[in-house]
Amino acid sequence: MSIEKASTLKLKTRGYKLRFYPTRVQRKLAAQGFGTKRFIYNWALHEKSSQWKNEQHSLSFNDLSKQMTLLKKDIDFSWLKNVPSSILVQSLKDLEMAYKNFFNKKLAARFPTKKKKRHAQSFRMQLDQRHIHQYFSNVKGEEFLNIPGFGKLNVKFSRTIIGIPKTLTISQNSAGEYYVALSCKEEITEKTQTNRSVGVDLGIKDVAVDSEGSRYGNPKFYHKAQKKLAKHQRRFAKMKKGGSRWTKKRITIAKLQDRTMRCRKDFLHSISNTLINENQVIVLENLNVKGMMKNRKLAKALADSSLGELKRQLEYKAQWLGREILQVGRWFPSSQLCSTENCDYQNKDLSLSDRTWQCPCCNTTHDRDINAAKNILIEGLNKYREMHGALPAGLSAG
Repeated sequence: MSIEKASTLKLKTRGYKLRFYPTRVQRKLAAQGFGTKRFIYNWALHEKSSQWKNEQHSLSFNDLSKQMTLLKKDIDFSWLKNVPSSILVQSLKDLEMAYKNFFNKKLAARFPTKKKKRHAQSFRMQLDQRHIHQYFSNVKGEEFLNIPGFGKLNVKFSRTIIGIPKTLTISQNSAGEYYVALSCKEEITEKTQTNRSVGVDLGIKDVAVDSEGSRYGNPKFYHKAQKKLAKHQRRFAKMKKGGSRWTKKRITIAKLQDRTMRCRKDFLHSISNTLINENQVIVLENLNVKGMMKNRKLAKALADSSLGELKRQLEYKAQWLGREILQVGRWFPSSQLCSTENCDYQNKDLSLSDRTWQCPCCNTTHDRDINAAKNILIEGLNKYREMHGALPAGLSAG
């Protein structure tokens, strides 16, 4: 049953990442962009750190920008003019954001470090909106992307791009594949409200189990690829570093790992889309995934499940589409409590190996995960009612 509500529009920034196949000239230009961006980032980091160490004064973005202008005029660094200036400016902005993230205690980001050549490379540039129609078209069947200095890119338009791109990022992953990411401002319509609410129990056996009894499984993509990956890595370890065979094997391993990551992310998107499309309120546990990863026996399985990524997807999609995410405390005994109405029994002897258990008070046999999801839903809605006085308009209590 749906609740009628006028659709509202939200202006959001959406990213589109597309594969592209550069020509030999474009690969050379991209390498220049990667190297110049990396040099400016490392140079600015050194200048900023030295200034603070010597004079206890922090250089601002404007200070570094002025110094960079003088640096470009130096004859020894005239090669900095060979790439669009917006790449250099965006590199300084990246460093500024890295410092802000480090000093923001909530993000727990590390102190900025130097960029390395062997890591995945990228650079970002601003697109001139006055001439955007010369650079980009999203007309179906006639899409093109033409970057100043690079020419027309051979892009595989696997998705329909709705908005007009403001910035563009060209990247090369460790497997040597090139991607272009477009950042667009779009008007996103909220979904029609429903009266459905659901509790979701996140885990390893099944990545997600909801209070309606639906199990979403766990394909274990890394576990399946591990045997093949280990075989390549054993051979890779015995090869001479830097040789042609070493490079070829490194790319093979990188492609296998990248494919595993993409399969996992696609699977998680299918789960988050289903939950967001069907439910108005979704209740989750506030899991400490970082702390759980310290368990050596479970770390690999937890990483393969990628519970933190699923939670991230649910949160941003809910914000975009007018849904609500509620969380219960990580110490809430969701698996131990009996979810039957008017029964408050708690099975404190329940172990991880027990997949089902019977309540001695009401004789109800519980599936461990479904019971946990039901309790998570009940607890989440009760907390919402305590904080706001009532449930969201038209929402039933499960």
